[in-house]
Amino acid sequence: MRKPIAICLLLSALTTIGAAPPAAKKAKQERISITTRVDRTALWVGDTFRYTVRALHDPEIEFVWDNLKKENLNLAPFVVRDLSVRQGPFGGNKKLLEVTLFLTTYESGQTELRIPSFNLYYFPRNRAQEKAQDTPAEPVAVPPTKVGLRSTLAGEALR
Repeated sequence: MRKPIAICLLLSALTTIGAAPPAAKKAKQERISITTRVDRTALWVGDTFRYTVRALHDPEIEFVWDNLKKENLNLAPFVVRDLSVRQGPFGGNKKLLEVTLFLTTYESGQTELRIPSFNLYYFPRNRAQEKAQDTPAEPVAVPPTKVGLRSTLAGEALR
């Protein structure tokens, strides 16, 4: 009779231990909210368009901008023409990081393309004040975004 109770207690403990990481992940997601926006729903091959990534975050989060250079971002099949980064206060005791990318593509033969995911890196402010070289930055993923693609080529010419 004692074995079933011991097994139940063991399973309960293992379930509790296994449940801890999602709670930590949920807390991380609540501290940083990522949204994306494109200035057009569809584009022509060769057009330049604006892709904006907004990270609404708690004030104790400090983003790292060093890696946000057009030479460092691999967003194939898109080419990064230019980018700008700005950060400032936002209502409700939040801060806003806004990354604006100017992208173009020369792909044809498809009706839809996906802007690939990439990471933004940050430090919690209490850790940012420590030696930054000793503490690795934590990543937060920007989700992929679909863009409609139009071409001037006729249907048979695409093949």
